Amino acid sequence: MGLQIGVARSDITPPVGVELCGFGIFRERRSTAVLEPLYARAMIIDDGRTRAAIINCDLVGVDIVLTRAIRTRAERELDISADHLMIACTHTHSGPATIPLVGWGERDPAYESRLPDLLMAALSEATARLAPAELAYGQAPVEGIAYNRERKDGSVPDRLDALLVTSHGKPVAFLSHYSCHPVVMCAETTLISGDFVGLATNAVERDYDGVVGFYLQGSSGDINSMSCHKPPDIALKDLHDLSAAFADDLRAALRSAAPIAVNDLRAARRDIVLPQVIPDRAEVLRHIVNADRLLGDTGLPAGPSRNYARFLKETYEHIWTKFDRGELDGMPTEIQAIRMGNLVLAAHPSELFYSFGRAIREATVPLTTFVVGYTNQFVGYIPEPWCYDVTTRHYSYPAHFVPVILGGFRFREDVGEVLSESLLEMIRTV
Repeated sequence: MGLQIGVARSDITPPVGVELCGFGIFRERRSTAVLEPLYARAMIIDDGRTRAAIINCDLVGVDIVLTRAIRTRAERELDISADHLMIACTHTHSGPATIPLVGWGERDPAYESRLPDLLMAALSEATARLAPAELAYGQAPVEGIAYNRERKDGSVPDRLDALLVTSHGKPVAFLSHYSCHPVVMCAETTLISGDFVGLATNAVERDYDGVVGFYLQGSSGDINSMSCHKPPDIALKDLHDLSAAFADDLRAALRSAAPIAVNDLRAARRDIVLPQVIPDRAEVLRHIVNADRLLGDTGLPAGPSRNYARFLKETYEHIWTKFDRGELDGMPTEIQAIRMGNLVLAAHPSELFYSFGRAIREATVPLTTFVVGYTNQFVGYIPEPWCYDVTTRHYSYPAHFVPVILGGFRFREDVGEVLSESLLEMIRTV
């Protein structure tokens, strides 16, 4: 039968008024308007023996509950193995709160109850559109888009990768891959959008007739957009400028695309456990008691101080329940890989620091490997080992604070090596 691909998209824009995700404790950052819609884009890939699916969402992330629900339905309704379905998120911070972060945006149950049907609608339509397809791969240099927010001398991605899908000689889809937090729109902005990567993808889609564009986020744990944390008027201007530049880079990568052979399709998924450091339970109790004391102080004014006390109480109560449930053996999660010829999508659920993603890519040459983050679940940052060293009086937000936002334990210093080795082994199996 040869390679067949089908693509489709559905609008997953939330209603105006939902809280957006990120940038502070109990900010109540409610959306006020839609700058550009959010989409779920689905791709079905079938070589006659194996069928795989990618759902790409303009969301900050998803939890494993949603992923399992979609996999169950896709297996039952569309004959897609649960192990072969990937949900990858762009990680926009200008979309609804959809991951379990304490105080970083309240989730909207009504919106989330609609998400499975919206994602399945795109997946079903993509299945109905399966048709013979060819792939072409290209890349383009990138400058002025991102910087390393953790180290001045830290590495920064300098190229954008793109995959062009054609059917009967006509473009039907493209996939782009780059590593950068989409955070041009920040704390004071309240417009719903996919941030600069979403606007750029939408713009390049409009270059074609009916093409569906995918953006697969890379290893962006320590990589920010060049413009971030600006006042709303400056942020909006910078958003349009940066998205236009990124769209031009994407167009250059697509123009450079050369055909690649896909003799077979392979996919696999694996459960893994990420190592964590378990704190003393008395320390956790101390945080809860201190938070109760602060909240009981009638002289503590409403605002940031009271919000922070509330955050401490809620998040450390989450952590306390982990002891009661016996969740002390590391964080269970999963990794996944889809291979099309010499192109591999190696997926994980974290905000991996860029150096790890780059090393994985280099270690898998001559394969072309897209290390795709924010897939199927959200487990927070995977920093470099130096981020855990407090003897230099450096406090790392990714290493020490984000685990608390997630209501969990921090990772062990070698977690990046553990995840990287697991991904490399997964790549070798496909």
